[in-house]
Amino acid sequence: MLLVLGALHFFNVFALGRYRRNRLRQLATHPPLAPVGRLPVQPAHPPTAPGPGMPGPGAAPAAPGQANPPAR
Repeated sequence: MLLVLGALHFFNVFALGRYRRNRLRQLATHPPLAPVGRLPVQPAHPPTAPGPGMPGPGAAPAAPGQANPPAR
């Protein structure tokens, strides 16, 4: 009984390995798809306008203890 089970086991290992090699060979013949184009690059954070009381992009920082003058 053990010899028959052992023979069936080795036959299954052989058959499944052969099936796997055949499938890998079939899949390897089709190259991956080439990219069609590129997506436009989006900025990570869109620029925002300074709010009221906030200095603009070129304003110097205020000294500690002093408020920023209002923008005109």
